[in-house]
Amino acid sequence: MNIERNTTVGEVAANLPGAVRLFERLQIDYCCGGRRPLEEVCREKNLGVDEVVAALQTISDVQPGNGSERDWSQARLAELAEHIVSRHHSYVRREIPRINALLGKICEVHGERRLEFPEVRNIWNELTAELEQHMFKEERILFPFVSQLESWIQGSGEEPSAPFGSVRYPIQAMINEHDSAGHLIGQIKELLTDQSGCNTCLEFFRSVDGFEKDLHQHIHLENNILFPRAVELEKQMQQA
Repeated sequence: MNIERNTTVGEVAANLPGAVRLFERLQIDYCCGGRRPLEEVCREKNLGVDEVVAALQTISDVQPGNGSERDWSQARLAELAEHIVSRHHSYVRREIPRINALLGKICEVHGERRLEFPEVRNIWNELTAELEQHMFKEERILFPFVSQLESWIQGSGEEPSAPFGSVRYPIQAMINEHDSAGHLIGQIKELLTDQSGCNTCLEFFRSVDGFEKDLHQHIHLENNILFPRAVELEKQMQQA
Protein backbone atom coordinates (compact mmCIF):
# COMPACT_ATOMS: atom_id res chain seq x y z
CA MET A 1 0.00 0.00 0.00
CA ASN A 2 1.32 3.46 -0.92
CA ILE A 3 0.73 5.75 2.04
CA GLU A 4 0.75 9.53 1.69
CA ARG A 5 0.22 12.45 4.05
CA ASN A 6 -3.33 12.92 2.74
CA THR A 7 -4.27 9.23 3.04
CA THR A 8 -7.09 8.92 5.55
CA VAL A 9 -6.62 7.00 8.77
CA GLY A 10 -9.56 4.79 7.85
CA GLU A 11 -8.07 3.90 4.46
CA VAL A 12 -4.86 2.80 6.15
CA ALA A 13 -6.67 0.77 8.81
CA ALA A 14 -8.92 -0.90 6.21
CA ASN A 15 -6.13 -1.87 3.83
CA LEU A 16 -3.33 -2.40 6.33
CA PRO A 17 -4.64 -4.35 9.34
CA GLY A 18 -1.22 -4.31 10.99
CA ALA A 19 -1.46 -0.52 11.31
CA VAL A 20 -4.15 -0.79 13.96
CA ARG A 21 -1.63 -1.63 16.67
CA LEU A 22 0.41 1.45 15.82
CA PHE A 23 -2.71 3.63 15.86
CA GLU A 24 -3.68 2.23 19.27
CA ARG A 25 -0.19 2.92 20.63
CA LEU A 26 -0.22 6.49 19.29
CA GLN A 27 -3.84 6.98 20.43
CA ILE A 28 -4.95 7.80 16.89
CA ASP A 29 -8.68 7.37 16.36
CA TYR A 30 -8.96 5.04 13.37
CA CYS A 31 -12.64 4.13 13.82
CA CYS A 32 -14.94 7.13 14.38
CA GLY A 33 -12.19 9.48 13.17
CA GLY A 34 -11.24 7.34 10.19
CA ARG A 35 -12.25 9.96 7.61
CA ARG A 36 -9.47 12.34 8.64
CA PRO A 37 -6.14 12.49 6.74
CA LEU A 38 -2.95 11.40 8.49
CA GLU A 39 -1.42 14.86 8.24
CA GLU A 40 -4.32 16.50 10.07
CA VAL A 41 -4.39 13.88 12.83
CA CYS A 42 -0.63 13.98 13.36
CA ARG A 43 -0.62 17.78 13.52
CA GLU A 44 -3.37 17.70 16.16
CA LYS A 45 -1.44 15.18 18.27
CA ASN A 46 1.97 16.81 17.76
CA LEU A 47 3.27 13.75 15.94
CA GLY A 48 5.71 13.91 13.06
CA VAL A 49 3.62 12.95 10.04
CA ASP A 50 6.67 11.85 8.03
CA GLU A 51 7.74 9.54 10.84
CA VAL A 52 4.24 8.07 11.14
CA VAL A 53 3.96 7.59 7.37
CA ALA A 54 7.38 5.90 7.33
CA ALA A 55 6.37 3.57 10.17
CA LEU A 56 3.15 2.68 8.34
CA GLN A 57 5.04 2.10 5.10
CA THR A 58 7.37 -0.28 6.93
CA ILE A 59 4.36 -2.21 8.22
CA SER A 60 2.99 -2.31 4.67
CA ASP A 61 6.28 -3.60 3.28
CA VAL A 62 6.56 -6.48 5.75
CA GLN A 63 2.88 -7.38 6.18
CA PRO A 64 2.21 -9.40 3.00
CA GLY A 65 2.46 -13.11 3.71
CA ASN A 66 3.06 -12.84 7.44
CA GLY A 67 -0.46 -14.10 8.18
CA SER A 68 -0.69 -12.28 11.51
CA GLU A 69 -3.67 -10.09 10.64
CA ARG A 70 -6.79 -10.94 8.67
CA ASP A 71 -7.37 -8.58 5.74
CA TRP A 72 -11.12 -8.09 6.02
CA SER A 73 -11.18 -5.70 3.07
CA GLN A 74 -10.98 -8.78 0.81
CA ALA A 75 -13.60 -10.89 2.60
CA ARG A 76 -17.19 -11.41 1.53
CA LEU A 77 -19.44 -8.94 3.34
CA ALA A 78 -21.61 -11.77 4.66
CA GLU A 79 -18.51 -13.30 6.25
CA LEU A 80 -17.42 -9.95 7.68
CA ALA A 81 -20.90 -9.33 9.14
CA GLU A 82 -20.86 -12.81 10.69
CA HIS A 83 -17.44 -12.09 12.19
CA ILE A 84 -18.64 -8.78 13.65
CA VAL A 85 -21.62 -10.50 15.27
CA SER A 86 -19.77 -13.57 16.55
CA ARG A 87 -16.66 -11.73 17.72
CA HIS A 88 -17.62 -8.18 18.65
CA HIS A 89 -21.36 -8.27 19.34
CA SER A 90 -20.89 -11.40 21.43
CA TYR A 91 -18.03 -9.75 23.31
CA VAL A 92 -20.18 -6.70 24.11
CA ARG A 93 -23.06 -8.86 25.34
CA ARG A 94 -20.71 -10.96 27.45
CA GLU A 95 -18.82 -8.03 28.98
CA ILE A 96 -21.76 -5.74 29.81
CA PRO A 97 -23.10 -7.80 32.76
CA ARG A 98 -19.59 -8.55 34.03
CA ILE A 99 -18.57 -4.88 33.98
CA ASN A 100 -21.97 -3.92 35.43
CA ALA A 101 -21.23 -6.13 38.43
CA LEU A 102 -17.77 -4.65 38.93
CA LEU A 103 -19.06 -1.10 38.62
CA GLY A 104 -21.96 -1.76 40.99
CA LYS A 105 -19.59 -3.11 43.61
CA ILE A 106 -17.11 -0.24 43.44
CA CYS A 107 -19.92 2.34 43.49
CA GLU A 108 -21.35 0.69 46.60
CA VAL A 109 -18.01 0.52 48.39
CA HIS A 110 -16.22 3.64 47.11
CA GLY A 111 -18.95 5.80 45.55
CA GLU A 112 -19.22 8.32 48.39
CA ARG A 113 -15.48 9.00 48.34
CA ARG A 114 -14.76 8.51 44.63
CA LEU A 115 -17.46 10.68 43.06
CA GLU A 116 -16.34 9.79 39.54
CA PHE A 117 -17.66 6.23 39.91
CA PRO A 118 -21.39 7.10 40.12
CA GLU A 119 -20.92 9.49 37.19
CA VAL A 120 -19.17 6.75 35.21
CA ARG A 121 -22.08 4.41 35.97
CA ASN A 122 -24.59 6.87 34.50
CA ILE A 123 -22.57 7.22 31.29
CA TRP A 124 -21.90 3.48 31.12
CA ASN A 125 -25.63 2.73 31.38
CA GLU A 126 -26.32 5.16 28.53
CA LEU A 127 -23.56 3.62 26.41
CA THR A 128 -24.65 0.03 26.92
CA ALA A 129 -28.32 0.81 26.24
CA GLU A 130 -27.32 2.47 22.96
CA LEU A 131 -25.06 -0.43 21.97
CA GLU A 132 -27.74 -3.03 22.63
CA GLN A 133 -30.21 -1.22 20.37
CA HIS A 134 -27.50 -0.60 17.79
CA MET A 135 -26.52 -4.26 17.55
CA PHE A 136 -30.16 -5.36 17.37
CA LYS A 137 -30.80 -3.10 14.36
CA GLU A 138 -27.68 -4.29 12.60
CA GLU A 139 -28.43 -7.97 13.14
CA ARG A 140 -32.13 -7.80 12.26
CA ILE A 141 -32.15 -5.24 9.44
CA LEU A 142 -28.86 -3.96 8.02
CA PHE A 143 -26.64 -7.04 7.94
CA PRO A 144 -29.27 -9.36 6.40
CA PHE A 145 -29.95 -6.77 3.69
CA VAL A 146 -26.25 -6.38 2.90
CA SER A 147 -25.77 -10.16 2.73
CA GLN A 148 -28.77 -10.52 0.40
CA LEU A 149 -27.50 -7.65 -1.74
CA GLU A 150 -24.09 -9.26 -2.04
CA SER A 151 -25.61 -12.63 -2.99
CA TRP A 152 -27.76 -11.03 -5.68
CA ILE A 153 -24.78 -9.15 -7.14
CA GLN A 154 -22.91 -12.46 -7.27
CA GLY A 155 -25.76 -14.11 -9.16
CA SER A 156 -27.76 -15.96 -6.53
CA GLY A 157 -30.97 -15.19 -4.68
CA GLU A 158 -33.65 -12.60 -5.29
CA GLU A 159 -33.07 -8.90 -5.78
CA PRO A 160 -33.28 -7.34 -2.31
CA SER A 161 -35.95 -4.79 -1.47
CA ALA A 162 -34.82 -2.06 0.91
CA PRO A 163 -37.62 -0.86 3.23
CA PHE A 164 -35.41 2.11 4.11
CA GLY A 165 -34.99 3.36 0.53
CA SER A 166 -31.22 3.39 0.18
CA VAL A 167 -28.69 1.53 2.30
CA ARG A 168 -26.98 4.88 2.81
CA TYR A 169 -29.70 5.94 5.27
CA PRO A 170 -29.32 3.18 7.88
CA ILE A 171 -25.56 3.28 7.39
CA GLN A 172 -25.44 6.97 8.23
CA ALA A 173 -27.60 6.29 11.28
CA MET A 174 -25.17 3.56 12.37
CA ILE A 175 -22.20 5.90 11.86
CA ASN A 176 -23.90 8.55 13.99
CA GLU A 177 -24.46 5.97 16.71
CA HIS A 178 -20.80 4.94 16.48
CA ASP A 179 -19.83 8.58 17.00
CA SER A 180 -22.05 8.71 20.08
CA ALA A 181 -20.55 5.49 21.47
CA GLY A 182 -17.04 6.79 20.88
CA HIS A 183 -17.91 10.02 22.68
CA LEU A 184 -19.41 8.19 25.67
CA ILE A 185 -16.49 5.78 26.12
CA GLY A 186 -14.19 8.80 25.82
CA GLN A 187 -16.06 10.54 28.64
CA ILE A 188 -15.68 7.44 30.80
CA LYS A 189 -11.94 7.29 30.17
CA GLU A 190 -11.56 10.98 31.02
CA LEU A 191 -13.26 10.38 34.37
CA LEU A 192 -11.01 7.42 35.18
CA THR A 193 -7.72 9.29 35.37
CA ASP A 194 -7.14 8.04 38.93
CA GLN A 195 -6.30 4.37 38.31
CA SER A 196 -5.68 3.54 41.97
CA GLY A 197 -7.91 1.40 44.15
CA CYS A 198 -8.71 -2.10 45.34
CA ASN A 199 -8.45 -5.23 43.21
CA THR A 200 -12.04 -4.80 42.03
CA CYS A 201 -11.24 -1.26 40.89
CA LEU A 202 -8.14 -2.44 39.05
CA GLU A 203 -10.11 -5.19 37.30
CA PHE A 204 -12.75 -2.62 36.34
CA PHE A 205 -10.11 -0.31 34.83
CA ARG A 206 -8.62 -3.21 32.84
CA SER A 207 -12.08 -4.24 31.67
CA VAL A 208 -12.94 -0.74 30.45
CA ASP A 209 -9.63 -0.60 28.57
CA GLY A 210 -10.41 -3.91 26.90
CA PHE A 211 -13.96 -2.83 26.10
CA GLU A 212 -12.70 0.39 24.51
CA LYS A 213 -10.12 -1.44 22.39
CA ASP A 214 -12.69 -3.95 21.15
CA LEU A 215 -15.11 -1.11 20.38
CA HIS A 216 -12.43 0.56 18.26
CA GLN A 217 -11.96 -2.63 16.22
CA HIS A 218 -15.72 -3.18 16.00
CA ILE A 219 -16.44 0.33 14.69
CA HIS A 220 -13.43 0.24 12.36
CA LEU A 221 -14.64 -2.91 10.59
CA GLU A 222 -18.02 -1.32 9.99
CA ASN A 223 -17.14 2.32 9.25
CA ASN A 224 -14.04 1.68 7.16
CA ILE A 225 -14.82 -1.62 5.43
CA LEU A 226 -18.36 -2.99 5.59
CA PHE A 227 -20.31 0.24 5.13
CA PRO A 228 -18.35 1.71 2.17
CA ARG A 229 -18.43 -1.62 0.36
CA ALA A 230 -22.18 -1.99 0.97
CA VAL A 231 -22.75 1.43 -0.60
CA GLU A 232 -20.69 0.37 -3.64
CA LEU A 233 -22.70 -2.83 -3.99
CA GLU A 234 -25.92 -0.85 -3.96
CA LYS A 235 -24.55 1.34 -6.75
CA GLN A 236 -23.83 -1.80 -8.78
CA MET A 237 -27.39 -3.00 -8.22
CA GLN A 238 -28.82 0.33 -9.37
CA GLN A 239 -26.69 0.25 -12.52
CA ALA A 240 -27.60 -3.35 -13.39
